[in-house]
Amino acid sequence: MVIRDLYGQMFRSSQTQARRGAPREKAQREERVPVIKSAYITVDGSDPLLACTVRDINSGGARISVADIHKIADEFLLIARSEDLVARVRVAWRREKEMGVRFLRSTRLDNEPRMRQEQAKTFERSRAAEAQRLAEAQAAQEALQNQQMEAERMVTARLRFDRMVLLAMDPTKGYTKDMLRDAYHARAKETHPDQGGNSETFDAVKLAYEGLLAEFPAV
Repeated sequence: MVIRDLYGQMFRSSQTQARRGAPREKAQREERVPVIKSAYITVDGSDPLLACTVRDINSGGARISVADIHKIADEFLLIARSEDLVARVRVAWRREKEMGVRFLRSTRLDNEPRMRQEQAKTFERSRAAEAQRLAEAQAAQEALQNQQMEAERMVTARLRFDRMVLLAMDPTKGYTKDMLRDAYHARAKETHPDQGGNSETFDAVKLAYEGLLAEFPAV
């Protein structure tokens, strides 16, 4: 069978490369052999398995067809039981209903239980890392929001301080609406152009009064 023969070639090639110290990347340059073989995918090492079809293969990877291709993780276990092949793979590219995968590790079918266990552990580590990443991203987002809220609070507090100073009020003390109105009338009289003031200061006093008045609930 094609995949089984390729597995044997890959095993012998890997042994030769190990002895010679040849780089593994050479396997990826092998010409892929066209095949149409049924296979299965498991992302977490457990059932149910997702059916797929191997379209071509060499000792470094394969091209497979599968439905819902964009829902499949970047690393998974490829199982071709009729061809005595179990491989942990990583997605190299995706197209509509097809993907190319690179073999990270491959072995015979009698090692499927062990490969499934390893895949399950890998999946759990990946899921834990993703959960941690999301938690860190959420914490960073919350920290940024808190910083923005604090910055806005500081701006609001500074604006309130400046308004009260402009109305000759004590910024360290609270005030009622009547106290605010009295302070405004006094400052408006002082800054009115008819009383020797200037229009810019008079307008600023009016805006300060309206801004502080807005802090009180509407009746």
